[in-house]
Amino acid sequence: MATTRRFAGLVCLLLMSAATACAETDNAQTPPPTIAGIPIVRTDHSHEARRSEEAGDGGTDLISGYLRQADSPEQLLENFSDALRSRNGAVARLFLQPELRHVIKPQVIGASTPLHRIDMNPAGPGQYTLTAYFAPYADQPEQLAFEWRATVEPERPDLTGKGGRYFITGLECLLDATGNAWGSPPPQQTP
Repeated sequence: MATTRRFAGLVCLLLMSAATACAETDNAQTPPPTIAGIPIVRTDHSHEARRSEEAGDGGTDLISGYLRQADSPEQLLENFSDALRSRNGAVARLFLQPELRHVIKPQVIGASTPLHRIDMNPAGPGQYTLTAYFAPYADQPEQLAFEWRATVEPERPDLTGKGGRYFITGLECLLDATGNAWGSPPPQQTP
């Protein structure tokens, strides 16, 4: 009985090998698919993924570059604020320069009361104050959650004012009523 099973297993293995070889031969001889007589070209974008894998960041740089595409520093900060309001630490970190990503927690961030709004005010060349407020809750009015100063710089200075990719290159905590629930930017340094 055991010999019969082994023989049947061997026959099945040979049949599967033959079927695979035939399928590969058919694929090699099949012309590319077309739409209205125009060949469909499949593009391999894997070179981008390989480049990121070679950098050892697991694809983070590709995603970060896409997210940081903005028409202005203000638009980048609006997108960063959206990530903070949605409590997505992983996405919020991608707006930061790689050396700063440790200041935002890499998981769900924030307190149980969601952020209602984040105001953005210019605070100098390339600097903005982000003031976040908790949503009203029960009989409590909107309350201050935190205030951060963000420094935004273009990835390529030659593209300043022309859109492109920006980084948050500095993030400091001016005020925090959350116990660092959204992250832990270092406090403002006093000269």
